[in-house]
Amino acid sequence: VLREGKNTGQRMILLITAPTDPASVETLKPHLAQLPHAALIWAVSGKISDVATSERMQILSGRGSIEERLKINGGNSERTLTFQISPHSFFQTNTSGAEFLYSKIREWLIPYAGSDLYDLYCGAGGISLAVCELFRRILAVEANPAALSDAQENARGNHISNVSFFCGRVEEFLRNPRGEHSRSLAVLDPPRAGLHPKALKELLETPFSQLFYISCNPQSLVRDLKELRKCYKMLKIESVDLFPHTEHIEVLVHLCPK
Repeated sequence: VLREGKNTGQRMILLITAPTDPASVETLKPHLAQLPHAALIWAVSGKISDVATSERMQILSGRGSIEERLKINGGNSERTLTFQISPHSFFQTNTSGAEFLYSKIREWLIPYAGSDLYDLYCGAGGISLAVCELFRRILAVEANPAALSDAQENARGNHISNVSFFCGRVEEFLRNPRGEHSRSLAVLDPPRAGLHPKALKELLETPFSQLFYISCNPQSLVRDLKELRKCYKMLKIESVDLFPHTEHIEVLVHLCPK
C-alpha cells in the first residue's frame, strides 16, 4: 500500500505479508527504501482478506505516519490544516479533490453556524476540523480506533478544542448519545457499504433538522435514500469527481424532515 501527501511530499510504503521470517523482509528493505522521503512499515496479517488490515506492525524506517496539508475555502475565509495519517486510518486519496470537497461541505454548512454539529463516521477528522470554527461544539463519532487516534492528534496539532471524539459505532452512539446536545445538524460520511440498518432506524425515529450525506458509492446512497425519504426530503444534491479516470464519484446530499 502506497500513500503520499501531495502537499507535503511525504510518502508511506506499507508492506503487508502473511506471517513470515523477518529475514525475508530485510532483503526487500534496500529496494523499498529507494523511494525518497518514505516511511517504510511492515504489517503482518494471518487472515485471508482483500482488505488491507493487519494484526501487528513494525516500522522499518522513517516514522509510523505521514502528514498532509489541506487548504479549505468557504465563505470569505481560507484555512490550512495539517493532518496526520497512520497506515490503517482513512483519508481521502485525492488531495485536490478533498480540498474541494471539504470546502463545498463548509459552504453548505455556513448558514447553520452557531449550533451543535454531529460528524458521524468522522474518520481522521477532516470534516470536523474543516468547519470547526463555525459551530459551538462538534460531536465526532468513528468506529476505527486508528482513525480516531489520528483525529484526536489532528485536533491537537491544529489547536482545535471544540470537537469531542467518540470511539464506537454510529448506530450505538445515536441510540445512547453522550450528554444533552441538540440533534439539529448532522454530517454523514459512511463507508462504501452505506449506513448500517440500525443507524438508518435511529435517523428515522429521531430525525435531525438538517442532514448532510456524503457518499462515495451512489448505489448504496440510492438504497439509503429510499429509506430516508420516508421521513426526509431532498433539498440539494451535487456530485464531485474525486476519482478521475474511473466511473466513481462522490455525492453530497442535503436533506431535511418532510
